[in-house]
Amino acid sequence: MNDKELDPTKKSHSREALLEAAERLFAEKGYEAVSTRELAEAAGVNLGAIQYHFGSKAKLFVETVHRMMRGSGCARAQFALTTTPTSAEDAATRLCKFVYSFLGYMLRPQGPQPCRLMIREIFTETTRDEEMYEALVSTVADEYSKPLEDTLIANLRLLADNKSQRELQHLARCILGQCTLYATHRPFIERIMNEDISKSPALEELAEHICRFTLRGLRLPETFIDNVIANASEKV
Repeated sequence: MNDKELDPTKKSHSREALLEAAERLFAEKGYEAVSTRELAEAAGVNLGAIQYHFGSKAKLFVETVHRMMRGSGCARAQFALTTTPTSAEDAATRLCKFVYSFLGYMLRPQGPQPCRLMIREIFTETTRDEEMYEALVSTVADEYSKPLEDTLIANLRLLADNKSQRELQHLARCILGQCTLYATHRPFIERIMNEDISKSPALEELAEHICRFTLRGLRLPETFIDNVIANASEKV
């Protein structure tokens, strides 16, 4: 029996089994090292199920990343920014709370790790599959990166209304870049610092530094920054 002859419940199970197998295998081995046959065998489905449910291995990979993103700590960290800030202090507190949560997600991995998977596949340029590369970049940029950047900018605008949209974009990317740096360069930073930066109090010190560096760059008063960081760290 092929997938087209399965009832809806079995079709759904077949698709979910492929996604579960893909998440595990892609995370363990990387995109290039995993074959469609290995994916099908791990999922307990026939080889044609990948084409039937997703169209290609590349599209299965992209859908796997989306699935991982929805259940990841990255989505939970972004929750701090989902509602509209009511004041400059509220905006700053939300930004700092996001930094504490996002840095924690990057350095204390639990559950799906789509950011790590994407960094490996995109920035090391190990894949030769243009279909996967283009689909991943475009969909992640449209569905995750831009919405996150937009929410960061909405908060930053209340703190720096004299900045242009372009300047606010740079500020938002600086916040994300500072957090990401400690994940991508963690082995070197830990060797230099001679400590595990994922543990307390090192992680909290790094988060506070990023918050202070960002808010001082906006020329906000030191007492304002102290209050904001105290409020943000208490809520994480």
